[in-house]
Amino acid sequence: MEKKSKMNNLAGNKIIESMTREQVASLLSSLFRLLDDKKAKHLLTVVDKEIADILCQILDPNKKSSGLPSTDSKCLEDWRKLWDKWYDLTSELGDEDGKYVFQEHHWETPEFNGYEFSNDLEKISEELLPLIDRIYNLNIADDDFL
Repeated sequence: MEKKSKMNNLAGNKIIESMTREQVASLLSSLFRLLDDKKAKHLLTVVDKEIADILCQILDPNKKSSGLPSTDSKCLEDWRKLWDKWYDLTSELGDEDGKYVFQEHHWETPEFNGYEFSNDLEKISEELLPLIDRIYNLNIADDDFL
């Protein structure tokens, strides 16, 4: 049984690596249309509980959800990607020819474009904000903040 599970994970990874996000979404939608109620219920018993909970939220038409549901792992992945973007932006600050340098003429002293920098950080902050409570509840220690 464990060997079959590893093969399925391998197949899943190969699918993800060889298709676009839209193609994987289309494939999954097609697969779910093929499932009758009995097979769908069986699927929920063979997947991880967290995945089963999310599938129930997504597939139940009567379920009213605020926002798109996601697993804790997906939430954490999104959180880390947003912080990676944050670090990438702040690393631009040390670059004389970077995105946040304003210089009208080459002989003038370069100036820091704080407006552009703060706008970019604000965009990331807006995406981080809805994740904060959930990340806090996951009790994940981040070495960068200790």
